[in-house]
Amino acid sequence: LALLLARLLHYPSEADSLQDLLTDHFNRPDRKHPWPEFWQLQGNFWVEWLRRQAWQPLFVAALAAGACGAL
Repeated sequence: LALLLARLLHYPSEADSLQDLLTDHFNRPDRKHPWPEFWQLQGNFWVEWLRRQAWQPLFVAALAAGACGAL
């Protein structure tokens, strides 16, 4: 329903948003195939996030504390 409403209101599509992200708000040329680059960036982000969590597990500790508090 949300996607249909967005199309009816002529909101930018996910492809437009992806091009905006990858082209520095349209300051660089459009990418021909943006999705592979996006997935590569996502993979890089999560690998780095997991690496940082291994060294500073604040999120994991907060999640564990919240789980203990919920029990």
